[in-house]
Amino acid sequence: MEDGVKVARELVAERFPEARAAWLGGSVARGMATATSDLDVTVLLAGAPAPMRESLEYCGWPVEVFVHSDASLAHFRDKDQQRRQPTMMRLVGESVVLLDTDGSGVRLREACLAEVQAGPAALADTELGLLRYRVTDLLEDLIGAADNDIRTVVASVL
Repeated sequence: MEDGVKVARELVAERFPEARAAWLGGSVARGMATATSDLDVTVLLAGAPAPMRESLEYCGWPVEVFVHSDASLAHFRDKDQQRRQPTMMRLVGESVVLLDTDGSGVRLREACLAEVQAGPAALADTELGLLRYRVTDLLEDLIGAADNDIRTVVASVL
């Protein structure tokens, strides 16, 4: 992990000297990296070119860079809450702070981690009913599937 953190810090310093904060998330930050893991780096800027995303190689590491402003980071956190998948909250909340020039690095990491730990809001009865319907409908499709290709597709959706 130490090598990944060092490389990520160098990348941020070289590519985003104006960054307010930066985080290393994903498997490297969680100490679960494999031989094929990449560096998931999120950068907070005051404005342009945020938001943007870039895939690159840096010092032998594959890297995914997610560049955000306060507004775009809030937008994606809200979007993730709505779809009940805390992707952005995990990238920032379960991270190593690489850079924190104004306190936003630690503050946002703590806020995102709190959102992950709180989990999604409870489903309304109508939403829960719709999900139950979708599951039972898919189970019927699985039972009645004519071949293995259809079974595989339906099972993966389930």
